Amino acid sequence: KSNLPLLRIKDLRMNSAEQFVAESGWPKNAKVGESDIIYTRTGQIGLVFRGRVGILHNNCFKIKPKSVLNSEYLFWWLQSPAFRVRITTLASKAAQPDITHALFKVQPILLPPREYQDKVIALIDAIREEAERLESIYQQKLAALEAFKKSLLHQAFTGKL
Repeated sequence: KSNLPLLRIKDLRMNSAEQFVAESGWPKNAKVGESDIIYTRTGQIGLVFRGRVGILHNNCFKIKPKSVLNSEYLFWWLQSPAFRVRITTLASKAAQPDITHALFKVQPILLPPREYQDKVIALIDAIREEAERLESIYQQKLAALEAFKKSLLHQAFTGKL
């Protein structure tokens, strides 16, 4: 028995763990931690994940940025439309699209100075936090509206309106 999940694309997308692997016997670079960036390379190419712990299925790989590259910046860059279109175009068109490690490694990445990368990430974080705050308010207002609707209907059907 093991509690080390095998991370397939399905598991990454659904944030699930259905299969588990032995504690040893897999390639060293297949193990990922929460801070690692995971990139899908076969079938559904170009999906980017992080925050998972386990062993990667062979349809994904782990990306380790060099020190000149902010990991958060790379995470968002890999999801940019320009990069996704480029990777999709380069993927082989056999039975299913595939991008090799070698082909992936030579792709250009817009590399502004580290200070700029840090500023961009701070801005993205602020926007994400504000979006989450607004979503929470929106959900609260929807719940209040639903309660108001039920109250009105109850009053209407009991003759109290």
